[in-house]
Amino acid sequence: MGDLSRMCGMWENKDKNGNKYFSGKLEDGTKIVMFTNTYRDKENSPDYNLYKDVSGVDGEDLPV
Repeated sequence: MGDLSRMCGMWENKDKNGNKYFSGKLEDGTKIVMFTNTYRDKENSPDYNLYKDVSGVDGEDLPV
């Protein structure tokens, strides 16, 4: 895997439906969230999807 560089810590949370997700903040202040990929249609589809919080960009919030 090579050398690793820590980007941030992640906190486990639950949404209003009880689904687990993770959130964190990169060193530059960028907020990120990671959700289980509920649209896996192939064996090689990712287990999780990582999103950058773009709240405030064009007045749109990150869909959850």
